[in-house]
Amino acid sequence: MLGHPQKPCGAVKVQREDPLSMLFYGMTLMPLIRSLKDTSLYTQCFYADDAAACESLNNIELWLQRVLSDGPNFGYFPQPAKSVLIVADSYKNLAEAKFQQYGISVVTGERYLGSFVVAKKDRAVFLEKKVEKWLEKIDAVSNVSASYPHEAFSAFSRSLQAEWNFLTRTLPDVEEALESVDAKITGTFLTSLIGRSPSEDERQLFSLLSRKGGLGIPIIPQSATRNFTTSSEACDHVKSAILQNTNFDWAEHRAHNRKSKALASKKLDELHNDQFHRLKDKCAATDRRRMDRNFENKNSNWLTCKLSVRDNFVLTKREFEDALALRYGFAFKELPSKCDGCDQLFDVNHALTCKKGGLVTQRHNEIRDVVADLSRLAWTSVTREPVIKQAEGNEPGLKADLLIRGVWNPQETASFDIRVTDTDAKSYQSRPVAAVLQSCELEKKQKYGPACSERHITFTPLVCSVDGVLGKEFQFFLKKLSDMLALKFRKSQAVIMGWIRTRLIFAIQRATNLCIRGSRSRPYAIPFEDGAGFCKC
Repeated sequence: MLGHPQKPCGAVKVQREDPLSMLFYGMTLMPLIRSLKDTSLYTQCFYADDAAACESLNNIELWLQRVLSDGPNFGYFPQPAKSVLIVADSYKNLAEAKFQQYGISVVTGERYLGSFVVAKKDRAVFLEKKVEKWLEKIDAVSNVSASYPHEAFSAFSRSLQAEWNFLTRTLPDVEEALESVDAKITGTFLTSLIGRSPSEDERQLFSLLSRKGGLGIPIIPQSATRNFTTSSEACDHVKSAILQNTNFDWAEHRAHNRKSKALASKKLDELHNDQFHRLKDKCAATDRRRMDRNFENKNSNWLTCKLSVRDNFVLTKREFEDALALRYGFAFKELPSKCDGCDQLFDVNHALTCKKGGLVTQRHNEIRDVVADLSRLAWTSVTREPVIKQAEGNEPGLKADLLIRGVWNPQETASFDIRVTDTDAKSYQSRPVAAVLQSCELEKKQKYGPACSERHITFTPLVCSVDGVLGKEFQFFLKKLSDMLALKFRKSQAVIMGWIRTRLIFAIQRATNLCIRGSRSRPYAIPFEDGAGFCKC
C-alpha cells in the first residue's frame, strides 16, 4: 500500500469469491506488468493473472526468465508446467529442445481466452470439437422444447447461442465450420419449436431481432463475419495499447467502444429493416399487416424477457405455441370444429369475439386486475368498477373499470376503462392497427367523457389488442406509472417500464389463450343464485 513498507498479498492468495478480488489482482499485478514491459524485445499481454508474450524464441525465453525471477517479489508465482508455448510447425523441435528445462508444453495451436491461436490444422480440430458439443446441446434443448418450449427457447436464445456468438467475435473465417450448427438449428430446434420444418423465408424472418418481428436467432454464416468485424473495431484502442505501446486510457476506450457498438447496432438495424421489407413484399395482404404489427409495436417482451417463476413470466407449452401462432399466423393446433357455446364454426377470430360462456368478459377482467395491482404499487387509492353515472329511468348507468386518485394531478381523481380488441377481425382488416386502437379510444371517450366531466374527474381509455399492442393512452398511463415507481423504489425508469410491460404482456397472452382454449359450455351446477341455499347441518 502507498507509503507502507509491507507488500500487498499475492494475487494467487486472493479468494475467488471475494468481490474485491479483481481490484487486488490489479493492485498486485500492475507493478509487475510495468517492470516486465520492454517493447523492443517482446509484446506482452496480461488478462487478470494470465500472462502471455509474443516474439522470437530467444526473446520469449528472456521474458519467461524475468517472470520467474521477478514475479514472486510481487506475489506472482508462475507455474511453467501449466504453461503452453505456441509455435509454427517448423520451429516445434527447436522450441522443445530450448524450453525442455522449464517443463513447458510446446504446441502448434492452443485455445486462448475462449478462442484459438495459430495452426490451421489444430484450429480445425478445435472447431470440430466445439461443433460436436454444440450439436449435442442443440439436440438436448430440442428435446426439452417438446414439453417446455418457452424454457427451451429462453435457454437457447439467452445462453446457448451466446457460446458460438462469442467464438465468431474472437475467431475469423469460421462460417464454413459452423454451417452444420446452423443446419441443426433449422432442422432440429426450430422444427421442434414450431412443430414443422420452417421454410427458407420463415428462417430469414426468425433471424430478425425480436423487436423487428423475428425470434432473434441469426443465421450463423451470415452473422459470423459481422460479429468479428464489430468486435475487432470495438477493441481498436486496446489493440493499439498492446501492439504499438501507446498509453491506455480507460475513458477513451469506453467511449470508442460505445461508439463502435452504436454504429454496429445502427448498421444491423438497417440490414434487418431491408430484410424485413424484402420478406414482407413476398407475403399476402393479411400476413403483411401482421408483420407490420410485430415490427412497429413493442409486444415481444414475452420472447426476450428473463423467465421468472416468481413473477409468473413463463408460458405453458400450449400458451407458447398459441402465442407463436398468433404472432406469425401459424395454424392453431387441435382447435374444435364447432364452438361449444353457440355451435357455430370455430376459428381463432370466433374464439376471440364469442361472448358465450363469459370468456371474453373474464379476459377483460383479468387484464383489469393486473392493471389495478400495478397501480396499487404507485397509488394508495385504487377502486375497481366505480359507478360513474347512476341509472335514471330508461338510461343505463355507467361503470368504469378503475378509479385512481392522484395519477395526473395531486388530489385529482382519474377514471380508466379497459378494452381488449382483436385487430385482425374482418371489420378491421382494411385499417392499420394504430387506427383501430385509436378509434376504440375515441368510442370510449364519447361514452364516458360527458359523465366524467360532470363529476370533475378525468377519463383515460386503456385499449390494447389481443396480442399485446397498446394504444397511445395506455402507453401514456404506463409511462406515468413507471415514473412513479422509479421514484418510489429508486430504480431506473427503463427497468421499471420493462418489467411493467412484461407483466402486462404475459397477462394479455394468458387472457387471450383463455378465449381460444377455454370451455364455453355450462355443465350442470348446483342451482344457487345467492347464499340462501346454505344452511347449518
